Amino acid sequence: YVEYSPQSKVIAKGNFKNGKKDGDWEYFFNDGILFKKVSYLENEFHGDFEQYLITDTSYIKSVTGKYDHGKKTGEWEWKFSNGTTDMKGNFENDLQEGYWYFGYNDGTKNYEGNFSKGMQEGEWTYYYPDGELWRKGTFHLNKKDGEWNTWFEKGEQLSQGNYKEDQPDGLWTSWYENGQTKDE
Repeated sequence: YVEYSPQSKVIAKGNFKNGKKDGDWEYFFNDGILFKKVSYLENEFHGDFEQYLITDTSYIKSVTGKYDHGKKTGEWEWKFSNGTTDMKGNFENDLQEGYWYFGYNDGTKNYEGNFSKGMQEGEWTYYYPDGELWRKGTFHLNKKDGEWNTWFEKGEQLSQGNYKEDQPDGLWTSWYENGQTKDE
C-alpha cells in the first residue's frame, strides 16, 4: 500500500493483511523525508518505533522505542531538536517503570528518579541548569512523601521538611542564603 499527498509525494507506505496494517510501515513529511517508522501486527503497534525531526540544521531520530501489542515496552528515548536527551527510561505494559532520566536541552541533567507501574516512587533528584543540586525528596504512589530538601543555586540549604500524601507535614525549616535560619 502507498498513500500520496495532493502534491503526488509518498506520505505513507506499508502492507495490509486481512484488511489490517501488518509489518513495517513508513510515514513521510510532505516533502518526502522520512517522519516515522513503525511496525504493526493486526493494526496495533508491535515492534520497533522511530520518529524523526527536521530542524533548520539537522535531521534527527527524535523518538525511539518498542511496542508489544500496542503497548510501550523496554527502553524509550526522546531527544530535543539538537540531539540531546530530553527523557529516557523503561516501560512495562505501557507504564513507566524503573529509573528515568530527564535532561535540559543543553545536555545537562534536569531531574531523575524511579517509577513503579507508571507512578513516581522513591527518591527523586532535581538540578539547576548549571548542574547544581536544586531539590531532593521521596515519592510514594506519585505523591511527595517523606523528607524533602531544597538548595540555593550556590549550594546552601534553602529549606527542609516533610510531606505526607503530597501535603507539607510537621516542622519545616528555611534558611537565608547566608546560612542563617529564616523560619521554623
